[in-house]
Amino acid sequence: MQKMKTIIKGTILFQYVHHYIWCFKRYMRVQNREYGNWQFIFRYLRNAHIFMGKNKYRKLFSSVTLEELDSKKYKHFYYSIDPFKTIKKVNRMFGNLTIDYSFILNYSLNEMLSMDTECDRREVLQALVGYSKRISKKISDSQVLNKNIFQTYFEQICVEKAKGFAEALQRILFINQCIWQCGHRLIGLGRLDALLYPFYVKDKEEGKLDDATAEMLLKEFLALLHEYYWFKGDVLSGDTGQIIVLGGSDTKGNYLYNELTVLFIKIIGDLMLPDPKILLRVNKNIPKEIIELSLNTIEKGLGEPLFANDDVIVKKLINYGYSIDDALNYVTSACWEPFIEGKSSEQNNAGSINYLLPLQKLLIKENLTLINSADELEQKYLFYLEKYVLEVLNALEKCKYQKAPILSAFIRRKNQEDISNNGAIYSDYGLTTVGLSNVVNSILNINKIVFQEQKYTLQELEKYRRKNFINNERLCLMLKDMAKWWGHDDGAALKVANQIISKANEVILDYSKAIEKGIKIGLSSPDYITAGKRCDASYDGRKKKEPLGVHISASCSIAYTELINFAASLNTERVNINGNVVDMMINPLIIKNNREKFVDFIILAIQRGFYEMQMNVVASTTLIDAKNNPAKYPDLIVRVWGFSAYYNELPEEYKDVLIKRALQNEGVA
Repeated sequence: MQKMKTIIKGTILFQYVHHYIWCFKRYMRVQNREYGNWQFIFRYLRNAHIFMGKNKYRKLFSSVTLEELDSKKYKHFYYSIDPFKTIKKVNRMFGNLTIDYSFILNYSLNEMLSMDTECDRREVLQALVGYSKRISKKISDSQVLNKNIFQTYFEQICVEKAKGFAEALQRILFINQCIWQCGHRLIGLGRLDALLYPFYVKDKEEGKLDDATAEMLLKEFLALLHEYYWFKGDVLSGDTGQIIVLGGSDTKGNYLYNELTVLFIKIIGDLMLPDPKILLRVNKNIPKEIIELSLNTIEKGLGEPLFANDDVIVKKLINYGYSIDDALNYVTSACWEPFIEGKSSEQNNAGSINYLLPLQKLLIKENLTLINSADELEQKYLFYLEKYVLEVLNALEKCKYQKAPILSAFIRRKNQEDISNNGAIYSDYGLTTVGLSNVVNSILNINKIVFQEQKYTLQELEKYRRKNFINNERLCLMLKDMAKWWGHDDGAALKVANQIISKANEVILDYSKAIEKGIKIGLSSPDYITAGKRCDASYDGRKKKEPLGVHISASCSIAYTELINFAASLNTERVNINGNVVDMMINPLIIKNNREKFVDFIILAIQRGFYEMQMNVVASTTLIDAKNNPAKYPDLIVRVWGFSAYYNELPEEYKDVLIKRALQNEGVA
């Protein structure tokens, strides 16, 4: 049966149908159209094509439809993606990564061709040369303003390195659009403040650029990247992976930033677009004014930047095995997973571990009358956890990836191999994890009411759980009210959590050594809703199919400092480095009425040592009203997973989770 499914998925008919449905759903969702836009359907049927076989990249880039140039939209740059044409997908396609954009800035396409001998990569580079010439001809035949400058950009890309700030921005746009066109998803943008700074300084010194022009260019650059928002979203609208990383640290712990760091943060706040998204690397020496500027953007409701703490992350990356230089230059894959820009093909979202599943299997398989203490329960859980993690890892090893020559051409490699054949310098796997808070709260609840207070036997509790607490709502509410262990730094939750994390680390380390390939995990996952649908009720008062806990967050009103202390005390050593996000819901009035104190809180939180932190600044009343009256809030933006999105475009279940968390934060629920 599995072989038959694989064969079917490999057929060109399946590819057409799958790609059509994918594009159509996203278009209708973002455009707020009813299913029945026949003009869109006919356009798709007329233009859709999936390329395969020899010279597929040349055929693709010679046939994609180029968007008409409009002076209102294209003032300084050109950016066009044909969503109806792509490359045939046979196996998994590489995504969730950031290429080395310095290649296209410091070399021409012809120079890259002369340096590369591998056939598939040469075909892609030759296709890009032809594509740039097509665009140049399109511009030449148009009436767009500044068309001579436009033309020069696309002519120069073939023969010379980038010479100025605006040209550098256009080249990044060009390569970015080409990667999306080939069907690769969740493509990051790297440390743009560091990458673009030499071009910015040179143009300013030569009198070709002033602050106002730089801001104008960056605004258009970011607005164009936001185009095709409907097309780029992966699972949810807004889930594009287009992350810009700002700031950094040197070997002495000095904080590295420049004028572009400040400009990017300011512009993101001015544009009020949910995408591209910003991740700001921070350390204890970050200037206070950068935190204040970031808070200006965060409190507008954008939910960004996400903070990544260099004081913690860099050391852990080095301990994992990255070189010091590479660790200091990390970016993230799509949302929060540390990743080495331009040197890595690591698939940090290759799979997910649901910590609740082993507990549920234990409760079904074991004779519960023989479990007489919380310690015994924990030990049995760890046994089932080991078996479950091995199952996930074995499934991970069976995944096959197809060749990715366009990505391989812009990633530094250890040999001439494609990244699908471990050609990149780093090619590990990464897993996300979910459900840890539910397991910890469940075990501690059981310990209290079964083994300490002896109000129920474990068998009695299990009988009610399996029936989804039907006819015993009082017990469900009691468990939910008790399940406030996670997030408090009193020691009980930390002890259980760290035992579980250490066991998962141990199993993964042993497995990694056996297959001679690194595997990382993290304590954050986008699967809290989808994984919850696969779970029965749990002893934290959660009912069947309800969502699991979100990242490292509290399920009740809790002091922000206590949550930070809890997160900083979790075991994120060894392989547990694949993103560990403290996720906070904050009422806007908290920041408005305590602005200076909140800036100080962020600075103290950095010093305390969180791994990563993001904030949703929105009131529960706003979320509830927006759900009931969406027309009143067309531009309301919220933070989801590790990206921002328009609230109205989210599925109802995600809106419900945000409302519930906002109410909990405000002490209402």
